[in-house]
Amino acid sequence: MRSNRENETIDKPFEVSSDSSDSDYNVDEDYYNFEDDQPEEKPGTSAKVETTITTLESINEIKDELLSYSSEGAKVDPECPLHGKYTHVYTQDSHVFSVTLTLCDISSNINQFFIMQMIEGPGWHGTSYGLWTREGRIGFKGAVSLISCGKDEKKAADKFRQIFLEKTKNEFKNRKQFTRYVGSYGLIEVDFNTSAIQMPNQSMDSSSGTKCQLDFRVRQLLRMLTDEKELKNAVQELDFDTNASPLGKITKEQIQAGYEALNKILELIKSHNKTTSLSLSTKYIEEINNYYTIIPHAYGLRAPPLIVSKEQVNHEMRLLEVLRNKKTEKHVFDIRYEQLNCKITPVELSDPIYEIIIDYLKNSFSKSHYGDTLFITNLFEVDRQAERERFRADLGNRKLLWHGSRMTNWYNILREGLQIAPAGAQITGHAHGVGIYFADMSSKSYSYCYRGPTDTATTKTSIRDFSLLCLAEVALGVSVPPCGAINSLPDGQHSVHAIGSTGPDPRFDKILSDGTVVPCGLARIKPQQAPLGTKCIH
Repeated sequence: MRSNRENETIDKPFEVSSDSSDSDYNVDEDYYNFEDDQPEEKPGTSAKVETTITTLESINEIKDELLSYSSEGAKVDPECPLHGKYTHVYTQDSHVFSVTLTLCDISSNINQFFIMQMIEGPGWHGTSYGLWTREGRIGFKGAVSLISCGKDEKKAADKFRQIFLEKTKNEFKNRKQFTRYVGSYGLIEVDFNTSAIQMPNQSMDSSSGTKCQLDFRVRQLLRMLTDEKELKNAVQELDFDTNASPLGKITKEQIQAGYEALNKILELIKSHNKTTSLSLSTKYIEEINNYYTIIPHAYGLRAPPLIVSKEQVNHEMRLLEVLRNKKTEKHVFDIRYEQLNCKITPVELSDPIYEIIIDYLKNSFSKSHYGDTLFITNLFEVDRQAERERFRADLGNRKLLWHGSRMTNWYNILREGLQIAPAGAQITGHAHGVGIYFADMSSKSYSYCYRGPTDTATTKTSIRDFSLLCLAEVALGVSVPPCGAINSLPDGQHSVHAIGSTGPDPRFDKILSDGTVVPCGLARIKPQQAPLGTKCIH
């Protein structure tokens, strides 16, 4: 739904402009000061960089050697100050000198990552080499080190191999047959040819990248509901650290290893003797550590939790399913849509209900509630999983009623449904008690959308020009007048009906084929005395 304001034009419906929050280090511009300037905090990271290992002078010396050129090759860690088009990761005989390692030991609260790369680039006197490392707790940026090896290619490569052997007890040349040892780092296998998280292009209909399978109107809706940071939550909600493999996408082999580790954990859970604690089993702890090492999870400073039930195993299986979908290059909007667990279908203009809802919106809008005029941009029918079966149609007195909320709330509302505030939550605006509030005046519900101010400096539309209103089929049952803040109703009563000073004329109600009433008559002032406001039901 969009407000109608003068001198505003629509260039692209639902167009959302956003600036990338990722820092970009350019070698030929301002250098990055590890000691004085702290980077902007990113989601899931610490605002403070851990102990600085390399001096600013040594970094500048390396950067001074580099000349401007572009090349193909594995991507340099975005956190490295040499990241850009001037340098690339060193390769030798198809060996890419870039590794991401992880180590988890829940008994000691160890949940670490280690990134190492050998970097090369052209210098004034030939190719120069450096060794970049970053390590710390998963979910944080970690401590960094950049060692200059000058023109000594062998020195840099030997140092890389030595550190890899110390961390993993494996020879770098044999990493395809990698064996993980207890107490040592495991190797995260990544595909260097693809990014870690697939994000939608600025144009959703671009021919490049993965094609989204959704109707373009549903894609527009999802774009409104999820920005780039929120899209990463498709896996972050499951505690996977999307920054643990920033150098490439996690491979299908790595995901398969995660499945195998989970199956071993599940077998141990099934065969466990209930007389002893599962956490006392050495084999069980080793398998838990192995799983968290294979599939890195970000738990902040907390120790990764034990996986002790089938429900927890299923939770982790869902994470691997999301990762597998990303590996098969399923569009992120398709993944986000599937996680809603509901069907969203655009309503066509030719559908008779479209005209009824337009009349309902227009006739029930009062400028005393909000000064704008509204018109419908898109109309969707939402069918939430199993909600139709739970609906109490037997209560009767069913009506289509409005509900408004902030744009940022709607993704979770679609996924979880409208919910009563939990016990103990700070509640404001519930004049008639705790419950879910609806209105038969669209302007009343629209006032709860809290739409942000429009940018008057541009004529382009943005997400702030749009709001979402829900029109729900509500089974009111037996309604009673309000009597203070009622938190529970007696048996035989199902809703509270507060009559405002203005409401739709009931003489022009329309009844749908299933018996649902649409109060779409023109709003008029009620003659009777009533509390200020409008009809609300909870």
